Amino acid sequence: MNAGTVPDPTTDSLEAGLAVVREPGADSAIGFGSGSPMDTAKALGLQGVQAGRMRDYQAPHTILGPALPVIAVPTGQRLGGTLPTVCRTRCSSPP
Repeated sequence: MNAGTVPDPTTDSLEAGLAVVREPGADSAIGFGSGSPMDTAKALGLQGVQAGRMRDYQAPHTILGPALPVIAVPTGQRLGGTLPTVCRTRCSSPP
């Protein structure tokens, strides 16, 4: 479990969650909340299986490979964070 979600997730804020989802036995990512927890869960689902950094997957890159299943439990009213194929994160440092 990682409760370290922050508003407008950054690549640095994903590190603790990545350590959890990369442990043996992790089989999904759960986002509970509004946009930022959903984006964090989607990013962790992707990076829990794929190699590379989040900036390697920025639009218009299409990801066709595997990812952990994401269980989304939205509690907010904004639609953007719950879109199934979009994940918004910010790079913590320049490329």
